[in-house]
Amino acid sequence: MSDREGSVVLTNAEVLQLQAEVDRLAARNAALQLQHELLASWVITARMTTASNLMLRALTQQILESLQSLCQAEQGSIFLLDAQGQATECLLARGSTIREQKREIVNQILQEGLAAWTIQRREIALVTDSMDDERWLQLPNQPYTVRSALCIPVQRGKRLLALVTLMHSQPHYFGPGSVEQSHVAAEAIALSLENAMLYQTLSTPDNPHESAPSEAPSLPSVGSSFSDDSVVSGISNPASSIADQRTLEDTGLLIATAEGRLRYVNRAFAQIFGYRRRDLAKIESILDLIPVDYQAALAHKLEHCIRSYEHPLTCISVGRHRNGQLMSLEFYAERIHFSGEPGVIGLVRRVDLLPSPEASYNG
Repeated sequence: MSDREGSVVLTNAEVLQLQAEVDRLAARNAALQLQHELLASWVITARMTTASNLMLRALTQQILESLQSLCQAEQGSIFLLDAQGQATECLLARGSTIREQKREIVNQILQEGLAAWTIQRREIALVTDSMDDERWLQLPNQPYTVRSALCIPVQRGKRLLALVTLMHSQPHYFGPGSVEQSHVAAEAIALSLENAMLYQTLSTPDNPHESAPSEAPSLPSVGSSFSDDSVVSGISNPASSIADQRTLEDTGLLIATAEGRLRYVNRAFAQIFGYRRRDLAKIESILDLIPVDYQAALAHKLEHCIRSYEHPLTCISVGRHRNGQLMSLEFYAERIHFSGEPGVIGLVRRVDLLPSPEASYNG
């Protein structure tokens, strides 16, 4: 028997079938990784604060960031929906807008165009070229160009939990592969989102039927929160003073990459440093908000935190307000994986004491 006679020759149809199976398995693996990332970051946020609305907001941001990264989209928006189909939380591609204007835009998006089509049919909508698709709604004063779009429903059973729209300036950018990836990812996202929404419902004080949980959920792979490292610069356990707060009006939440690039901050974080949130997206690293004398100390702690789940970052350091004023800050952060890469999720609060650079570092 020759080598040729003993070999297996696949037809073109079989090759295509195998490639489709490989793509399906790759999409499933990416979805499972995404689900783990979302669960890990949500659990860590829950352990650090009882403000369930803040947990849900951070999760919303991460869902949008993850889907944009998965499909390589340029812009994206996301709406969390209640049982009546009303938006309870949203992030628009155009960024921050005046509240009344934002309400009008959200209502228009959900009632017209591609979003309305997706809500009605509960299936992913693919726009290959917005110039030839009447479902695409051109919004007034839109600060970006859209030629391709995906509108993705996130649902559990019959309940529509969220609606995500991904956009790109090139026509025919998204295709069947993007639709398949989005479909599998949406199934994974739905489970994490449903759990977070349920937790928020149970944590709401004015819920007449349920009381708030006494403890936030835990994640076996994440180390216990406050270690011996939590006594810094003569301040006993600064992390617990943050985590025990019942409100976060003056506490900043951040998600950053291993390089220190800010991927998400809440309004309180921006206000602490005197910026608008969209301005902070332009800085290279969170270290740019720290005076030079203190940057090495915080960088050392960030690196140590990212290397191990067992060592959360807990310290007092110094920040610089946009107006140049120095201020003492409490930092608490834990490692997460964000879009497949290591990073940190943490809290920051302004305090009165200004430590020395040596005290901050040696803590």
